[in-house]
Amino acid sequence: MAPGSNSAPIFKGQGIESFIEIYDMITMKNTGSQKTLLFPYYCDKSLTSSLIKTKAYESRDWDLFKFMLIDRFKKDDDDESFSSLEKLVSQSFSNDGFEEFIYSFDYICAKLVASGSILISNKSKLLIKAMPKSIIDRIDPKLYMDNGKLIDYTLLSETLKKEVVYQRRLQKLLIEVESPPSIMEKSDKMKQPAEKSMISFNDTVPKESKESRIADSEDKDFKYLVDKMSAMSLAIKRIEE
Repeated sequence: MAPGSNSAPIFKGQGIESFIEIYDMITMKNTGSQKTLLFPYYCDKSLTSSLIKTKAYESRDWDLFKFMLIDRFKKDDDDESFSSLEKLVSQSFSNDGFEEFIYSFDYICAKLVASGSILISNKSKLLIKAMPKSIIDRIDPKLYMDNGKLIDYTLLSETLKKEVVYQRRLQKLLIEVESPPSIMEKSDKMKQPAEKSMISFNDTVPKESKESRIADSEDKDFKYLVDKMSAMSLAIKRIEE
């Protein structure tokens, strides 16, 4: 596969290890010297001249040249990945956007852990740093073991996922509780017939009867509120369990 042909791969400065694997396959019949000689011409034009001027290229030693390529471009990849990770952590996440966040977080961290740029323990600390305060306040007692050490990343991730699910359910429950007509609206509607009755039969309905109806209406409103609060408390308890 000749360099510059329509089907030839082109290295643009990212993913050097993957590109070398492909390059080794398409040049498997070439010698190490030939591989070194041809490599810059499978690169973007902005990289070609800078590679030709290196001592590793002049030596025509493929292993030496390959080492130089990985050392040079993989560092750039890692720097870019770490920058992306820092940005992701600083932006934090919402409950609705949690899955997208954790996918990106795990993907970038896997690359950096594999390259030795960060440790697994760093991954846990970065995840905690990304958590919203509302979550930290609730799960803080679960973040450390009895000996004071931070729990491992797998357990930390599971604890976070459970808390996000809990908060979503709680939010849904609060919306359901707030969605029926408000107590005042319900009370006004219940009082309307009584008010009309007072206008129509003002002379015939005793004052005590009017007051009794209003009291009954208020009792029903209070009972409605208590029932709603009790239902919400039970639902929250079930979610926590």
